[in-house]
Amino acid sequence: MRECLIVAFLAAAAAFCWQFATVHFIYGDNWTALYYVGAEKAPMPEELANENIYRFPDVVGHDGRFYHLVAHDPFFKRNFAQYIDRPTLRYRRILAPGLAALLSFGHSNWVDPIFFAEIPFFVFLGTYWLASWSVSHGHSYYWGFLFWAMPATLASVPMTLIDVLLAAFASGFVWYVEQKSPVKLFAVLACAVLTRETGILLLIGWCAWLLFQRHLLRAITYAAAALPAACWDIFVNLHAKSTGPVWLSPIPLYGFVHAFVFPFAYPAGMTGRVLATLDRVALIGMLIALIYVFRDAFQPARRDYKTFVALTFAVFALFLAGGDVWPEATAFSRTFTPLLLMLAMSGILSKNWWRLSPLVLIAPRISPTYLTKVEGLVHAVLHRS
Repeated sequence: MRECLIVAFLAAAAAFCWQFATVHFIYGDNWTALYYVGAEKAPMPEELANENIYRFPDVVGHDGRFYHLVAHDPFFKRNFAQYIDRPTLRYRRILAPGLAALLSFGHSNWVDPIFFAEIPFFVFLGTYWLASWSVSHGHSYYWGFLFWAMPATLASVPMTLIDVLLAAFASGFVWYVEQKSPVKLFAVLACAVLTRETGILLLIGWCAWLLFQRHLLRAITYAAAALPAACWDIFVNLHAKSTGPVWLSPIPLYGFVHAFVFPFAYPAGMTGRVLATLDRVALIGMLIALIYVFRDAFQPARRDYKTFVALTFAVFALFLAGGDVWPEATAFSRTFTPLLLMLAMSGILSKNWWRLSPLVLIAPRISPTYLTKVEGLVHAVLHRS
């Protein structure tokens, strides 16, 4: 346990140090830069003017800015929903902003620091659970660092996204299944569904495995983990109405093929072409992951609860129409991180390192987020010296 805790602490420290370094050296100690609020089409409430929110020029911004608003107004008391693109969708993903609101005890100026602290905290949890699982199977606790290589982690640390929470719960799910801890497993699944709607796929995969094993009563019991999210969803729909994205298509791999043929419209020039190419490489990595998962589903020797969870995500990927997910690699890779995590864990168990190849193909597309910041950090440090 000590070694696993040390690995988890180092991973969390790396996440915090990255946040601190970029904020201090690049953004002039303005922590709101981690929300990545764009200067274009991103109005903010007057009540938050005292936060002096950092604005990025020539961009719309990223999802973190919406969860920031939800954290400041979780119960629709301040009418912040009008500043959110899809209030029903964003408010449904209540766990991360809800924790920030809850732990702030009504102090608005505490909300942001708590929200920022959630990212390294869940990096800690995800790494610890993954390291503990690895040790329990006779492998090195250093495999815990693989959690940092997950697309959800790589994307969430610099931009305060909530996907790292679901990735951590996927890691905790595997650990508590194998530790036979039903209460903790139930709690992890309930939190996963509250984190974002794709968390229900984790629960569906687990219940499907229980039904496959003919454990009907256990499947019904664990299905109740969706009740907190269902109750919250009713509350959200009573207070907000918005048109959500079209998630599914009757044509298999329609969104995947469309994204490959018509890549995201990056700015013209060499940088745009490189990013579009990296998106296609990442799509190939995702396709390899899907092939592995569907193949495992038809091989009884490989068929276990992780296969069922990965298969649930894979079926969703098969019929995912697109929307905001497929066109850009950072989006689809963090959405399907639980699938990639299950595949990587099966690769560790079987020592089949090809199962890590999807991560290798996806990582280069996320790396520019860090490379540009490294350049800015070096420039800032040299300028100060």
